[in-house]
Amino acid sequence: MRINWKMNKKGFELTAETVIKILIAVICIGFLMYLGYKIYDSINGDAAEKKAVSFVRELESKINAFKSSNLNEMTYLGFPPEGWYMKSFNISKEGHPVNQCVGRFTSCLCVCEEIKCDGKFACRGFKEEIVIDSKFIETVVSPPSGIVSSGSFFTRTYEGIIQFKEVTELNLTKQGSIIKISKNE
Repeated sequence: MRINWKMNKKGFELTAETVIKILIAVICIGFLMYLGYKIYDSINGDAAEKKAVSFVRELESKINAFKSSNLNEMTYLGFPPEGWYMKSFNISKEGHPVNQCVGRFTSCLCVCEEIKCDGKFACRGFKEEIVIDSKFIETVVSPPSGIVSSGSFFTRTYEGIIQFKEVTELNLTKQGSIIKISKNE
């Protein structure tokens, strides 16, 4: 069966060879678009991770200046990666990211892409106890038998977690040797 791509009295006719070339071209364009998306995603992901590292370092310097000052309260305006979370961990307890805050630290302050700090994160260790004095409330859909109904929403409350917006205002307070961080809203 041969289809010709020539103009005749009836219209255009395609050859099988031309159809195959068009299909190959469409597949190659699709592959290039996918590859471009993956490259963009990796660059964008790295930017968020760099932003998290920068934010944690800047917050660390603010905390160090705050703890050596006579102030009992301080406000800090930062630019963390949007949608990421901040958690503090007691070093003597389990749960902080592996190989982070190793040494003579009491607490570990982390900015994480995920609530559990399983994915990408940036952490800093502190000799003082740093506590996140905030709750993060997440709305979760729990459909019964795979069907979403109006009564299928519930909330989960996470203690000691702050979820970031693009610009975040944090409040630092001293309570004895403990420094508490909360989110101003």
